[in-house]
Amino acid sequence: MSDKPISKGDVVAVVRPTHCCGIEDALGFTFTVSSVTHSTRRCIYCGTIFTTLTAQCSEGKFKGLSCVISRLKRFDPDLLKDDIPTGEELHV
Repeated sequence: MSDKPISKGDVVAVVRPTHCCGIEDALGFTFTVSSVTHSTRRCIYCGTIFTTLTAQCSEGKFKGLSCVISRLKRFDPDLLKDDIPTGEELHV
């Protein structure tokens, strides 16, 4: 994973619970970011209102939902390359 700021097109994972009430239900969820915005949000679990950077999910059953950036970790694009040789590429 990388420390580069999260931006559109990045693959990220939820690695921290909510900062207001500690809910961990999304931990491990991985998605591609469709946008990053600075906005005022309300926690869907406890109702706390806060202003922060959020990343919007671009796919799957959570498409359109957003997650606070501080809960996410960006995957290093080099780690996502599929460069592991397959059986067809291996020669004995």
